[in-house]
Amino acid sequence: MSTTISLPFPPPLNNLSAHDRVIVRDDHAVVLLTKGYQSLIDLADVERVRQWKWCASVHGTDVRAVRRGAILSRFIMEAPEGYDVDHIDGDPLNNRRANMRIVTHAQNQKNTKDRSDNSSGMRGVFFYKKNGRFMSQIKSDGKAFFLGYFDTAVEAAKAYERARSKLHGSFSRTSEARI
Repeated sequence: MSTTISLPFPPPLNNLSAHDRVIVRDDHAVVLLTKGYQSLIDLADVERVRQWKWCASVHGTDVRAVRRGAILSRFIMEAPEGYDVDHIDGDPLNNRRANMRIVTHAQNQKNTKDRSDNSSGMRGVFFYKKNGRFMSQIKSDGKAFFLGYFDTAVEAAKAYERARSKLHGSFSRTSEARI
């Protein structure tokens, strides 16, 4: 999931100053990044962000706004060393303050996206060949919790979602798979 605001014809970035790479809208601003990406910021952050040219850093499906090792979200939130900036909606290009919060690394891991190598398509659900049933488990604060064996993947996923909501609280993100 990436934030994209369509511009009628995105200008070539080479010809734009750092100041001109930030386009002010009614209630937010759009930062033009390299590789055709764009990031959203609040109007209150425009002047600080305009001091630098920001680029898109792409790693697989993960895209971030960066400049010389600095990450835009950390720059905006002035995150202290040893803490992460969590994007509540999971979109690292949505750098509006209402969408970000400073958290510990452990808290930030509680709402990560589903892994691409997930064979069941549902978080915390595995097919257990020894008994031919679906197993559900969850990790929280470094501890694994066994949730049980189930006849269907959907039942196992529901058990996982109940545990996730209870253990992860406001950091819980519903699995992207349909249950």
